[in-house]
Amino acid sequence: MKATEMLKEEHRGVKLALRILDQLAARIADNPGGESAAHTEDFAKLIEFSRVFVDKCHHAKEEEVLFPALLAAGLPREGGPVQVMLAEHAAGRNLVAAMEAALTRYRSGALAAAALSEAARDYAELLTNHIDKEDNVLYPIADARIGADIQAGMVEAFENIEADRIGAGTHARFHEMLKEFKSKYIK
Repeated sequence: MKATEMLKEEHRGVKLALRILDQLAARIADNPGGESAAHTEDFAKLIEFSRVFVDKCHHAKEEEVLFPALLAAGLPREGGPVQVMLAEHAAGRNLVAAMEAALTRYRSGALAAAALSEAARDYAELLTNHIDKEDNVLYPIADARIGADIQAGMVEAFENIEADRIGAGTHARFHEMLKEFKSKYIK
């Protein structure tokens, strides 16, 4: 399996999480003080997924392995797709922090449903568009410019990042959570 195929596989899980997050955001926005309060624990778990899996693992694989390989293969450091992807990763981190802050206020009874819903929807939109750019533009560039031997080394580096950053079994635990949430929130 190529490194880019591994990343695309991870994107499928992230896109499912984003669909679920969007559903939760809609429920909270539509009923800010009602039954949606029961969904805050699931919202917190999706924020954890975003912090741990998306950023600490997936984005680390891109930022520490894929992007340097693309730069070594001739892509420009400034003004090119790598710079755009890094900026979007940073924007995603800011939106996750905004979701987390709004969720804390919402849990304490503050009128934060709109802020929580807006941050979640903005995050889902940002990452959905980001993933489309990576899958349809950046990864094909990587496949064209990075040889099979380097991609094999990248796969090994990805596995090391996953083991070191999130630990054994965490990936599977998140997939189980997404499977449960899909049946709960996606009709």
